[in-house]
Amino acid sequence: MFGRLVACVFMGLGGTVCIAGSPARPDPVPGYSANDLRIVEGNLWYTIIPCEIAAPEFVARHARTYESYRRRHAAAIAHLQARREYAATVRSWQTPGARQQVQGIAAMTCTDKMVAGLERYGRDPDPRFSTPQGSWDFLKASLLAANRADALLVVSRNDVAFIEDVAKVSDQELRVAGDRMGRLEIVRSEPERVWAIHQPNHGWQPGRPEFEKIFGEWYLTHSPVYLPTVR
Repeated sequence: MFGRLVACVFMGLGGTVCIAGSPARPDPVPGYSANDLRIVEGNLWYTIIPCEIAAPEFVARHARTYESYRRRHAAAIAHLQARREYAATVRSWQTPGARQQVQGIAAMTCTDKMVAGLERYGRDPDPRFSTPQGSWDFLKASLLAANRADALLVVSRNDVAFIEDVAKVSDQELRVAGDRMGRLEIVRSEPERVWAIHQPNHGWQPGRPEFEKIFGEWYLTHSPVYLPTVR
């Protein structure tokens, strides 16, 4: 039922190398959406297995993060490891002929930035983020407190513009942004995605935040337009 995932890494003048990897369409696992399972699978083939093979010292340095991730997602990882393709691919990646390709992947993905993603999804689920409204309220409280680290706990890593704004504005500007956050109105809801309208305080223009459910928590994937005014 599966295709094969192919990991490709651009190697500069050496061109692009690819290694056939795990199945691209995993079966469901209780408690995991199809998207959740794809995230676990992607982390296995891009951040965990290549690092364990080609950068063991990096894995040792971040051992707590790797162990926490494997522990939280043990059921999903066991499901993927049970596939015949998994063992065959890992064996092929451990051969001398694949060493250069695996090292190329490791050079791209065994980074502190990638480990931050494992750390985020390796912690226990936070009940405060179990609804879009809960995540919204947490973001508002974090901005009012000018707590950047907490604010980004409920923001998708793909929302680069918002993350950059949070990093560069002043504490007072963060508090102003939090003060503008008003009522959240859900206009469309799916099991793993929610679209909303944000009615801000103090007469500012409405925004259209979007949320995505990942491992039981709701993350803002498209932030409303309240930080550009404080850039």
